[in-house]
Amino acid sequence: MREPSDLNDLYQEWLEIPADRLPPNHYALLGLDDYEADEARIEAAAKSRSAYLHQIAAGPQRKIVQDMLGQVAIARRTLMSGEKRQKYDNSLRSNLTQSPAAELASSVPGAGPDAMADQRGESLEHDSVERSDLQGTAPAQSRSKASDWKYHGISAVVLLLIVGGVYIVNRNPGGRRAAQARIGESTGSPENVTATNSNSADEDRTESSPHRKANPRIASVRAANQSSSKRPSPIAKRRETGSGIGSGLGDKFADVLSDIANQPSATSRGDSPKSNNESDSELIDGLVIGGSEETDDPESATHAMALVTEFPSGVEKRFQCDRGFKWYAVDKTKMVVASAEGDNVFELSDKQFSMSAGAGVSLTTSLAAKMRPEMQVAIVVDQIRVGLRPSTNGVEVYVGGRSSDSQVNVIKDVNTSAKSTTLTVIREIDAPETIRWFVSAADQSFTGMIGVDSLAAQPQTSIQVTASKKQTERSFWISDLKTRTQ
Repeated sequence: MREPSDLNDLYQEWLEIPADRLPPNHYALLGLDDYEADEARIEAAAKSRSAYLHQIAAGPQRKIVQDMLGQVAIARRTLMSGEKRQKYDNSLRSNLTQSPAAELASSVPGAGPDAMADQRGESLEHDSVERSDLQGTAPAQSRSKASDWKYHGISAVVLLLIVGGVYIVNRNPGGRRAAQARIGESTGSPENVTATNSNSADEDRTESSPHRKANPRIASVRAANQSSSKRPSPIAKRRETGSGIGSGLGDKFADVLSDIANQPSATSRGDSPKSNNESDSELIDGLVIGGSEETDDPESATHAMALVTEFPSGVEKRFQCDRGFKWYAVDKTKMVVASAEGDNVFELSDKQFSMSAGAGVSLTTSLAAKMRPEMQVAIVVDQIRVGLRPSTNGVEVYVGGRSSDSQVNVIKDVNTSAKSTTLTVIREIDAPETIRWFVSAADQSFTGMIGVDSLAAQPQTSIQVTASKKQTERSFWISDLKTRTQ
């Protein structure tokens, strides 16, 4: 269970919010001066914050990061509306508005359990949360003067507690972080202890081991360094004036800040170049590869998707392939991939479809356990491959970066005897630089997330097929190609 001071540590470490602006209001959360009215600066700051948080969202603290993303979304919508911003500014001046972090922390009785759901809902639900942000600005005509004084008294006490906690935490931040590191060492595996105690050069050498557990802190620092090198920082200079008053801290605060339990790591075949631990995240070739988790709602991945009518009988009408269209045969609704000596990689580029925010692609393949390992199929988005290949006990999900020498990274090993598997790739509509994948085989379904340093607004999408170099007893086919524009 985390204390409020721990959350303040994360605001300072991740978003570089000064201590005198904690807990942050909407402006501080976006790294802006209070009462900033330039909507272009507000929009740019919100996008910058979201992009960085998405890069570290796949680590063990992803729940906290997701909540911060919700706060950023609320702050952006409030400040991008002239009317809402004016009301919010008035509330700040009157010291009655709760900061987005305090709202998240409070969930006090009376706020209701829907407060957290609203942060992740659609725009109408978000508007409801925004109205709750500003409820302190409306005259409390139904309250008695005694209730008003009681409310102000409670707020003052809570504010004093928060200020005292911030002071205690920040007077010796180095000692606190060292203590946290020692706690992590005592609970981690021997590999993690070794990685923590080694110097920075040793850490780099340890990271090249295929059996290591990635350190999420290292990944987040690398993501931050990479992000800051490509864009101007939206962080405002330290100010002497404080931010809005925080609210009381409710029992649900602990639920929001609880750490995600570690999941068992996936194991890869001996010939796999690299295998990722499922509970950690790692920055590879500009990709933040997150962990995977089981899902009980696989149909949601293909919701509103439509079959590509040109697949497979009319592939040449819709797709482009530099190597022609003689490397496969059509069997009713299936594209049967023939064996190919020499260069056995083929790519079908869709001339009509692009992976815009909210779009998705799905396909089903016969790849299964104990088939030849070179046979693969991948959905390619802006040169980033998310694909399937056979393993000894089922199929593996892998990802490959843009660079020509990029290694294939196994992100999930699905143990299954199923004779077919469905792969779905979706570009998140609220986080367009995030790719989410789904794999369904028989009664098993898994999902995971891949953060990308940059994606084009309308990136080209293709299907990459790697055929067997030898004749096989079991046919390799692809069917049920589906797409969704949003």
